[in-house]
Amino acid sequence: MPPPQNDEEALEETRAEIMTLQNEYKNKKEELEIKERQRQQARVELERRLEKLRQLDVELQNKKPTIVADADEELSRVEQARAEYMMESLHDILHSRVALLGAEASKRHDPNQERERLQKDTKDAKSGEDNIKRHESVLISYYVNLAEDYKVVYRVDRTTTLEQLHRDACSYWGCSHRDYVLCMTTPEGEAKPLWEPSHEQASAADRYEKVQVVLDPAEKAQLHLVHKDDLEKFRTAREMNKDQEAKILEGLQAANKANDPNTIKTLKGPGFATNEVIAEPYVEACSVWPGLHTLLRNYKTQAHRDQKWTRLGLSDIIFLLTLLALSIVCHSLRNNYHSFELRNGAYEALVNGTVETRGTSGFMAFTDIKLKDQVWAWLDGVARTEIFNSSSTLRRFYTPVGFVRLRQQLAKTTSCAGGRNLPTGWSRTCYHTEVNGDTQDMETLQLNGTALGQAFFAAASSSGRFSIPDPQVWHSEGSNTVSLYGYMQNSYDGSGYSIVYNASSDGQQLHADLAFIQQEWCIDTARMLVLELTLANHNLGGYLSASFMLEIAPAGAVKPNLDLKGFSIYKSWRDDVAQGFDVTRWVLVVGYMLLWRFTMRSRQKVLLGKKRFSYLISPSGIADIILVG
Repeated sequence: MPPPQNDEEALEETRAEIMTLQNEYKNKKEELEIKERQRQQARVELERRLEKLRQLDVELQNKKPTIVADADEELSRVEQARAEYMMESLHDILHSRVALLGAEASKRHDPNQERERLQKDTKDAKSGEDNIKRHESVLISYYVNLAEDYKVVYRVDRTTTLEQLHRDACSYWGCSHRDYVLCMTTPEGEAKPLWEPSHEQASAADRYEKVQVVLDPAEKAQLHLVHKDDLEKFRTAREMNKDQEAKILEGLQAANKANDPNTIKTLKGPGFATNEVIAEPYVEACSVWPGLHTLLRNYKTQAHRDQKWTRLGLSDIIFLLTLLALSIVCHSLRNNYHSFELRNGAYEALVNGTVETRGTSGFMAFTDIKLKDQVWAWLDGVARTEIFNSSSTLRRFYTPVGFVRLRQQLAKTTSCAGGRNLPTGWSRTCYHTEVNGDTQDMETLQLNGTALGQAFFAAASSSGRFSIPDPQVWHSEGSNTVSLYGYMQNSYDGSGYSIVYNASSDGQQLHADLAFIQQEWCIDTARMLVLELTLANHNLGGYLSASFMLEIAPAGAVKPNLDLKGFSIYKSWRDDVAQGFDVTRWVLVVGYMLLWRFTMRSRQKVLLGKKRFSYLISPSGIADIILVG
């Protein structure tokens, strides 16, 4: 290296060397930290493996007596078989060589009987515990706040311990084994803990207690997995219901004596383990409908068997059949076959497309839309052609009435899920996944600052697009909007930002606005975009309210959903007849149910010794009502 020419060059070289040394020091420090973390991880892994090795060693020590006993038993059987074979061979040789012994051949023992005797002696030599029939499976009930339980069946053998079963059950339901207790019920209705977190520090004899030893072969194999706090609440409830203990225990003893196979124990009672009827699979499948589920679940209970039918007379049957017939006639008059035809024609043209739209490049059916970019292909293709082209297939039979509206709903900003764990520089703005009154963006948009925005707002109303309402201003729902049901969220109200086009225009303005709508107006925060219009079919004498909604997920996927409803703006003779039948139904309901039937049932109650209706408005009745209320 040539000598530096001046002090500045020497200083610069020194500074460069210092920077190089600092970078090397930083890199070495980072490498040292990485090595330290790896060393700590290796130490943790080593401790985990040593702990597992200790557990395996303890398990081996526990199984060693069983293995030795099995080996001794097998060796004993082999020796007995050899002795039996030698004895039979010696007997045969003696009787074949010695005539005197041959004369008594009929008196010698039977080999089969000797074998049976030896086998019997071997079985008798086994311990009495091995001859006891044990449970091979156990039902475990997992409780959530002692209000709802879930069940699963585990297979167990003679090596399965309570600790293993407790950990497997906690892993199955995703709960902490340090917070849940495995317990069983006693004949007195108590919850007896078998394994709880404190047992992990117990001796090896307690930790490796076998499940089959704990379960009584004469009773049903059932255990309960309960949170330790809920178990304490269960015991507290038992103390509070001490006065009812005798009655509850009497019912429990009667149920245990009956030993009904269709019942199991449950801890959902008032501090006592009660019997619960096992619901059939088809009953549990109806749990999403609480009313039907309760009806089916209680179908075979004693309360249902004791239920009596109320008095039902011939007049009741005639009334119900008449009411049913009138309801069917009203429904038929108001819903004729024209409703299907009115809906089906627009559906085929705007959803599946027609000959003139299917042959064009970039054709997109409404039901095939999966991504946001495909929305514009359908909007500029099938929708614009069929709605605004006067010679289209749709326009030959339908006439657009009023206006065509594009409406969208935008989401507000929100805190990012897990944003605190993101590295520095990776954070970004996040938005709500659904739109409603609290999460919908209602601020006025500023869209006229770009070239697309200026061109959009410069277009005159005569071009086919109305200037009111302003696409930048959010509007609440009104009488001319409708709420729509969706898939990604339950429903969408009629509010949002709107762009309105004249239904009688040629649609060229919509084609020109698509770039602005796609890039500036319907941005990534949009959660819903809907095309709304009204179609008239004069041949069928009806109108069709059409809403083509596109639900936009935060991940970019799009779910198409349409709502086509037919209606009429005038009343036909069918509507007049149906309205007359409606009046007749109301007269029947009020006259029969509230007057005639009420009077007859009151008389029947009086004949049975009940008080009259006048009792309710008497001073005594009013006083009783006040006291009961």
